[in-house]
Amino acid sequence: MSGQFLLSFVGSMAICLALIPALVASAGRLHILDLPADRKIHAIPIARVGGVGFGVGVFGALLLWGPRNNLVTAYLLGGLLILLFGVWDDRSNLNYKVKFVGQFLAAGCAMWVGDIRLTSLPFFQDIALPYWISMSLTMVFLLGVTNAINFSDGLDGLAGGLAFLSFGGMAFLAYDLGEPTLTIILVSVLGGLIGFMRFNTFPAKIFMGDGGSQFLGLYLGMTALVLMRSSHETISLPIMMLLLGLPILDSIGVITQRLGKGLSPFTADKNHIHHKLLSHGFHHYETVILIYMVQAGMVFLAYALRWKDTQVSLALYLLIAGTALSLFFLADHYKGTGASALRSRLGLNPPRQIAFPNLSKISLQVISVMVPGFLLFNIFLPFGIPKDLAFLALGCFILLLIAHVAFPHDSPFTTRVGLYIGTTFMVYLAERVTDSTAWVLSIGLILFYIVLAALVLVTIRFQPENRFHVTPLDYLMVFFALVIPNLPELGLTQLHLGFFSTKIIVLFFAFEILLMLHPQSLSRLRLASLGLFLGLGIKSFL
Repeated sequence: MSGQFLLSFVGSMAICLALIPALVASAGRLHILDLPADRKIHAIPIARVGGVGFGVGVFGALLLWGPRNNLVTAYLLGGLLILLFGVWDDRSNLNYKVKFVGQFLAAGCAMWVGDIRLTSLPFFQDIALPYWISMSLTMVFLLGVTNAINFSDGLDGLAGGLAFLSFGGMAFLAYDLGEPTLTIILVSVLGGLIGFMRFNTFPAKIFMGDGGSQFLGLYLGMTALVLMRSSHETISLPIMMLLLGLPILDSIGVITQRLGKGLSPFTADKNHIHHKLLSHGFHHYETVILIYMVQAGMVFLAYALRWKDTQVSLALYLLIAGTALSLFFLADHYKGTGASALRSRLGLNPPRQIAFPNLSKISLQVISVMVPGFLLFNIFLPFGIPKDLAFLALGCFILLLIAHVAFPHDSPFTTRVGLYIGTTFMVYLAERVTDSTAWVLSIGLILFYIVLAALVLVTIRFQPENRFHVTPLDYLMVFFALVIPNLPELGLTQLHLGFFSTKIIVLFFAFEILLMLHPQSLSRLRLASLGLFLGLGIKSFL
């Protein structure tokens, strides 16, 4: 199944990456722009159709590589309905009652087609709920999670990153439970989110819009319910609440404050967690990273507690929730204080730049030679290529070649897409080498990645100007690379997923450095990516 997981992930990411430039270009004509306002952080109109990009990416991956069953159909139909209503809202600014109609229809469709519902209550698993109570509670749960994610979409990269962490934890749990259909669905979502967040991290070029945030919220709620009803093990509600993380607590805090002031829970204000951190003097970038850290801790705790007694996980969740909500309400009494001290303690103050231009220039030149050569070298490694991957590689070659010829001004973007997708193929296939030279080759590849990582760090650290900046998405990728190898009982030894993700991240950093700091490498990288796809496609038939 690992091949299907990879194809679903890469396919969703590729579709999203390919769609977003066209969506950005057409958003003005379609009047789907997020205009500056008092509650908004951005100062210029920005397209809010990113949800269409990763939504279509997920749909495409599931239609191509997902199994044909009721669960996949439920995700497709529910996601399509919520996305359509969300895009309508982004264009016309719908009344909240109409929004609820769309959410109700999407959730109801998913529940009916996929038979997704709560069948019992926490601590009372032996008592089956009557059907109408089961469906009513399920609807309330799905609508609550959908709106919680929608409320969290307030800063560049925030909602996407929070959802990425939650979906990542759920994907590992689904794999651990032996749920291949759900795992394919989740890796498709993760691939689409990575493609979207490449354009959504600060400063964002595109927003996901209500269509995207509601799509993610519905999928998170559905996935939580599916995991809780897994036929292999019972996953408790407190574990799901930990996986859903900070958006739920943020929504509880915001709605409580609004009701306490006699306001409608749907009144727009600046009382969300990210608003409170900004009011305390944290920068946009720092605010997103701090919230990521809390969300990552909750997701990791959920995975660690997944087989513990429900009482233990419930007690820990209530402790975390109580602490978070207490800080949420206390924050208003200490506005504007503490940012500098906390920033210093967490190491968020940028270090004084020490420039060694010659050293940085030399390491950059070495990277510009190593990386294209390495991409082409991998074509000749002794591995077999499945036919579906070979056809996909040839299809990517043709599409990229057409894009380079027809849209030469977009060459940096198309080159980046080719490098991201081609590298994922390449690293995956390199893991499949099984002949007698595999151990020698493995050592050689590990040494290459170590040297490349060192050169990347030297280039970033000692450049004379701060022209290359690490984004919140980069922090997410590094977090997964560090955590994945240390997850117990994951059972992913066949693919060595921890090393797989680390290699991908090192190469992605190298690509970004070359494209930003060494534009002369563009033509070399473009030819290397085309050669990689063509070579992989042809090799399968030799």
